[in-house]
Amino acid sequence: MPRIILLSHDFQPEYEAGFANGLARNGWSVTLIGSDRSLVDRLDSGVNLLNLYGRRRWRKVLPMLRCYGYVLRHRGTPVHMIGAFSTDDLRVSLIEAWLTRLLVGRYVMTVHNLLPHDQHSARNFRLSRAIYRAAAVCMVHTRRMRDALADEFGIDPARIVVVEHGIDRLLPPTEESRRAMRIRLGVNEDDKLLLFFGNLALYKGVDVLLQAFDRLAGNLPVRLVIAGRCHDPSLKAALRKQIDVSAYRASVHWLEGYFPENEVASLFHAADVLVMPYRHIDQSGVVFMALATGLRVVASDVGSLRDYIPPGFGCVVLPGDADALAEGIVTVLTQPQRSEVQEKLAAHHLWSSVVQPILPVYAWIRGGSDSAPPLKMSSERSV
Repeated sequence: MPRIILLSHDFQPEYEAGFANGLARNGWSVTLIGSDRSLVDRLDSGVNLLNLYGRRRWRKVLPMLRCYGYVLRHRGTPVHMIGAFSTDDLRVSLIEAWLTRLLVGRYVMTVHNLLPHDQHSARNFRLSRAIYRAAAVCMVHTRRMRDALADEFGIDPARIVVVEHGIDRLLPPTEESRRAMRIRLGVNEDDKLLLFFGNLALYKGVDVLLQAFDRLAGNLPVRLVIAGRCHDPSLKAALRKQIDVSAYRASVHWLEGYFPENEVASLFHAADVLVMPYRHIDQSGVVFMALATGLRVVASDVGSLRDYIPPGFGCVVLPGDADALAEGIVTVLTQPQRSEVQEKLAAHHLWSSVVQPILPVYAWIRGGSDSAPPLKMSSERSV
């Protein structure tokens, strides 16, 4: 059985588990180097979790030494770093990338976002480009990211593989899970519940969502749940003030902090629309949780989001436009839900299917061939 070592980015446990499971379901023996956040109960039998990072991945040198000690003891096993931005300092990420190159030679790196969010500086561009050049193959989730990585960062297209973002499991809603969560949130069954999910940052556009909500709340029985942390004190204060001065502040519920992974599906089941008012992004895992749970989406037309939100599942609107966002929400709420669209799209994105284009790359690394990596673009699949 072929083996692969995954070095986790320790950021999205759901992604980490899904990707590892997808490889295992294709016959690979997976060693996942993870942390206390890793979803050990969600991993398939073909995935072996090694918790070498503990609580804080790169805050201590010892976990890093443990990680590379394991990799060196298993030299010859392909290594995949599923995320480049392991810290807030790209200089540390650059050291990480080239140290991995020095110790293991060829490896694969997943590029989740071309540049850190809200940090699109010339300095970060240069650091990111140097990071990407360390990997033998860069894996991205969309064709747009592939083109940008080649055209803007100068990465050889022969070293870029597109593997679409995946879904680990389908979680269709049940009346029981929906009702229980709405009772917990204090939401009436007749209310239309809007959900924002994920960490709050300026680029996420929560301020625009609050403006749109004020336009809606005077005409519709709507409630808004914001579930996520805000690490920016000034943004947090500004959003709190925006909520406090709203005439509809009693209808806004901010679940501040970490939302338990085992309750996320129930939260999505309780909602009627997921709202993603982002100002910019390359792609997002949140939309795939909506696909897995059958929750319709209204999102800004940024990055590749429109590729995952066909008519019948939701709509995309102009970014930064509160009126357009409010109109999009009304449109989705008043349209009949086409569950067959969601089900077909979700089945298309199961991790066990979408990971297949990366498997020949692992075999190429293991074989040590001097030829170009065997790349096949998963984006060529049709729904």
